[in-house]
Amino acid sequence: MHSQVSFDFMFNNNISVAQGEAEEALRLDPDGVEANHAMARVQQLLGNHEDVVYHYQQALRSDPYAVVVLNDYGQYLCQQGDRKKALKQFDRAGSQLMNSQRMVSYTRAAACSIASQDYDDAEKYLLRALELNPQSRPVLLNLVRVNIDKVDFDKAEKYIQEYFKLEPKTSPEALKLAQQIQNNL
Repeated sequence: MHSQVSFDFMFNNNISVAQGEAEEALRLDPDGVEANHAMARVQQLLGNHEDVVYHYQQALRSDPYAVVVLNDYGQYLCQQGDRKKALKQFDRAGSQLMNSQRMVSYTRAAACSIASQDYDDAEKYLLRALELNPQSRPVLLNLVRVNIDKVDFDKAEKYIQEYFKLEPKTSPEALKLAQQIQNNL
C-alpha cells in the first residue's frame, strides 16, 4: 500500500511525501519488488544515480521478471546513455509471453535505439511490436520514420500505405512523411 501511495504522490509531484511513503514501504518489506521500485523512482526524481540503480537491482533480485520494473529500469538506463544494458532489460521484459506490456517493452527499446541512431535495431523492435498489434498506427508511423532515416524509401512507402489503410483521418505529419517518401522515390 505504501508503495502505491508513493507512486501516487510522485504522479502529483509531491516528492517529499512520495519518498516518505517509499521509505515506509521499504521498512515494512526491505526486499519487496514494489517497495524497491517505488524508491528507485523517487531516487530517480531526486537525481541520485547510485541509489536508483541499487533499488532497481534490489527489486529485480526479488523478481527478475517484474515487467514494469524492467521497463522502467530500461528506460532509466537508456536516458543515462547505457543503451546496451537498457536493451537487456527491455528484452527480458519482452521475452515474457504472458506480459501484457510486451508492446511497451518493444516500443521503448525502439525509442532507445532511435535515440542512439541505431535504426536497424529500432526497426527490429518495432517489427516485434507490430507482430503483437498489426494495426498499431503509431508503430507503423515509427517504421516509416526509421526507414526514412535508413534511406530505405521503398520500405517506408510500404509502411505509410499500411498506415493510410488503417487511418481514415490522416495527420499532417503522415502527409508530410508521405511527401518526403515520394520526393525520394
